[in-house]
Amino acid sequence: MRTISTLCKSSLALIAGSLIAPSAFAHSNLLMESSLISGLLHPLTGIDHLLALLAVGFWAGQQYLKDNRLVPFALFSMLLAGFFLALNGLMFPAIETGIAVSVLVLGLMVSKVINLKSTLALPLIAVFSIYHGSAHGTELGSAGIAAFASGFMLSTALLFWAGKTLADQINRTIPQLNTWAGTGIALFGAMFLVA
Repeated sequence: MRTISTLCKSSLALIAGSLIAPSAFAHSNLLMESSLISGLLHPLTGIDHLLALLAVGFWAGQQYLKDNRLVPFALFSMLLAGFFLALNGLMFPAIETGIAVSVLVLGLMVSKVINLKSTLALPLIAVFSIYHGSAHGTELGSAGIAAFASGFMLSTALLFWAGKTLADQINRTIPQLNTWAGTGIALFGAMFLVA
């Protein structure tokens, strides 16, 4: 009973975080120009980034990989790669569309509508991470590069951990919720694509 209560609290926190995010896409503004704070808030103030990062952690929590470090390695290394590529002028086409597709596909992976082996899922996560990192790079504003990057990497780690922890709890208690969680994330991704 205590585990179900914890699960409900975690789910409510996830839903509240999603609803509190002020817009579908994270954009820096004058209130967030403090470099570290701006970086910390960037993945949290856009529901697209927030859901994608939670979904990667959630998917990782569902897997039984021998080396679970491959998932965060693909996520973090390619996120930074996309960030620095954008800072150096390499722009990816249709960044917002790529991010919306990432939320949709990751949601379908969590719900197991798309059931990929890790050998296919990890490169896909890496590509999605490059798009998210590129968005961070294009929205740096006047923030300092190192502090901004440290901030969004910390937020990324926290969101990844939150998704993985939630998946671990669901897998132990009510595995059927995997489908609901993934479907909800995928629906947001579909809405982002339509928007």
